[in-house]
Amino acid sequence: MRYALLFLLPFFGLFFSGTILSGQENSRPSFEGREEEIITPESKDLRSLSLALGLRTVYSEELDFDNRFLNIVPDAIISDEDFEEVFSVRLSYKHGLDNYLIPGISLNFTLEYFATTVDLELQVIAGGNVAFAFDDELLTLHSIGFSPMLELRFFPLLNYLLETSLPTSWGPYLYGGPKLNFNIYDEGDLDLDELDTFVATWELGGGVEVFISDHWSLQAEVATYNNKTDFVIEEGGQDVLSGDIDFQASRFLVGVSYYF
Repeated sequence: MRYALLFLLPFFGLFFSGTILSGQENSRPSFEGREEEIITPESKDLRSLSLALGLRTVYSEELDFDNRFLNIVPDAIISDEDFEEVFSVRLSYKHGLDNYLIPGISLNFTLEYFATTVDLELQVIAGGNVAFAFDDELLTLHSIGFSPMLELRFFPLLNYLLETSLPTSWGPYLYGGPKLNFNIYDEGDLDLDELDTFVATWELGGGVEVFISDHWSLQAEVATYNNKTDFVIEEGGQDVLSGDIDFQASRFLVGVSYYF
């Protein structure tokens, strides 16, 4: 509705131009004394830095092998993997787009460190015998993830769209976007090759933010994201097996933000 009125304003201006130019100077609107109404805290760019800590757990994982490097045709490749729970640290910068789009939308840039340790029990069966076996730590994956995220803050958005009066001292939010992981590996007792260094994935999450002062707030959020890599197992300088790791993880974070 407000956009339709903006579209019709020029036509109303032309219609009443004769009246405005007829010498009725006192009819011109005055903005004197209305600074508080026009310039409000909501009109300022919303910017913050936050630090968050949390735990991550893998809820869906795939570790698959193929036999393209073996000199034998295996009867079966049996594997059982375990992804250990680890912690996560995240630093993020948020810039509100209230003055560029509509209230309640922010652009976040996050930098996060998280680690994943994968334990593997593997057997390659050929001719009724065990041709290759391993039971130990496969690798520890250290990841530094960079993410540009779009965040929706529901209460400011609903206050703007529906003209409600929901509180601004706290509120829920959702975010999502692409994630670029820079992966560093600590290999276990196997020699691994062709590990992926840069992996493009995604992240989705949401939480609640509570303001404890004009500049400080606390957050609690849960998120889900993806990471993956290919690898080749070597033995005696020869490629034995190739495989890939692909997992989805959930993460719970608590953090603090400073608004400036």
